[in-house]
Amino acid sequence: MKKLLVLGLILLPMVAMAQKTSNSIEKFFREYSELPSYESIEVTEEMFKMFETIEDADPEMVDFLSNLKFVRYLDYKKAGVIYGGVVTGVSVRSTGSGRYVHTYYVDGKKVTYTSKDKSTGIASASDEKSSVAASKISHSKSIVYDKAMDEVDLSAFTQLMKTNQDDEKMIFLKKEWTTNDREFVLLKGNTLINIRGDINIMHLYQLEEILADIGEILEF
Repeated sequence: MKKLLVLGLILLPMVAMAQKTSNSIEKFFREYSELPSYESIEVTEEMFKMFETIEDADPEMVDFLSNLKFVRYLDYKKAGVIYGGVVTGVSVRSTGSGRYVHTYYVDGKKVTYTSKDKSTGIASASDEKSSVAASKISHSKSIVYDKAMDEVDLSAFTQLMKTNQDDEKMIFLKKEWTTNDREFVLLKGNTLINIRGDINIMHLYQLEEILADIGEILEF
């Protein structure tokens, strides 16, 4: 009995860590960036360090980027209606734990994801009845925000700002890993930005410029 108790105490932190990982912002990004209605960009630490070898890049920007661990950008574009694609085999299966596994095919390609929401919000543009239902979802200004707040464990982050204007919700969060290692999450309406590295508050005012500079260097 004592051995079982000791084993349980050893495994408990590991289980808790696994649960946090399963609900992480990274998992959320990986899951939704694969869906056809989303556009995404992810740049890793290894790529940032390669920028140092690019001759024409701005030295100041390269110096800043070399201190980043990653930048993730996710944007919800088509809001449930997959235009120009044929959607077949839409199905929803309960996992028995309050979540649902959604499976469908877009032009023959299988897409699967899990959510607490039973409704798919997915319709082919050729399906008039389904398209009407999906078009209602497409008018939402905060789909990514709502899904992330529902599915991601953000308890380790500190809230910096939160707003709700014209049905577009926004929350800005920070996590301190070390003195020179900070992670920020910006959920704004249908957009997610997740950035980590040696960043200060002034850099955050330049998020759009940073993303634009990364795109320019990579020739997006």
